[in-house]
Amino acid sequence: LPGVMPHDQRTPPVQDRVREYDLMTAQVEPPALSFVSAWTPEEWMRRRRNSLLRNLNIGPKYRDIQTVNKEPRFGLNRIGPERVVVDPNYDKEPLKPGPPPYYDLWFDGDTPETSMVIVICGSDFLRNGERDPDDNPLTLCEHEFAHAGLNSGVRLVYWKKNLSHWRDTQARTAALLDSFKTNLKPGN
Repeated sequence: LPGVMPHDQRTPPVQDRVREYDLMTAQVEPPALSFVSAWTPEEWMRRRRNSLLRNLNIGPKYRDIQTVNKEPRFGLNRIGPERVVVDPNYDKEPLKPGPPPYYDLWFDGDTPETSMVIVICGSDFLRNGERDPDDNPLTLCEHEFAHAGLNSGVRLVYWKKNLSHWRDTQARTAALLDSFKTNLKPGN
C-alpha cells in the first residue's frame, strides 16, 4: 500500500533467507467470486488443506517417502516425511548448512483434516541428515487460518523461531483485521 511503512521506518526486504529481520508478512485473501455465496471458515480451510497436503514434500527426493506423525510442539501436531534423504552433493556445496531438506505441516487439530490452523515450516533437520540443535529457527513458516469477520483467508509468514507464539500471533492478527470491519455496505 502506498505510504505504509514499518512502524520504526525500516525498509529491509520482507523475506530474506540469508539475513534475519524481525518482520512478519500477512496476506489476506478474500474469497473468489465463485466461492462468495458459500464462504465459511471450514470450507476455506478444507480447500487450503487439500492444496497444502497435495504440495507437501513433492519433488523427486520425497515423492515416494511415507508421511508420518512427528513430535508435537507448541500445542500443534505435525506430520512430515518419515526420514531425511541425504543430499549426496551436500559436502561439495559451499553454503552450509543450507535450507532444510523438506517441510513439516503443523496443525491444531487431531488431524490436518479437522484443523482450523495449518502451518508449514522447514524441517528440524539439515540436508546431511543431522538434526539441527536449534531446529532450524531461521527457516520461514507459513501460517494459514480463516478469518470469519472479513470472510477471508489469512497467510502469515514469520521465522520458525517465533512458531511457539503462533496462538498470540494469530489472535493479534485477527484483532487487527476485526478493526477494519464496518457495517457500511458498498454504495452507501
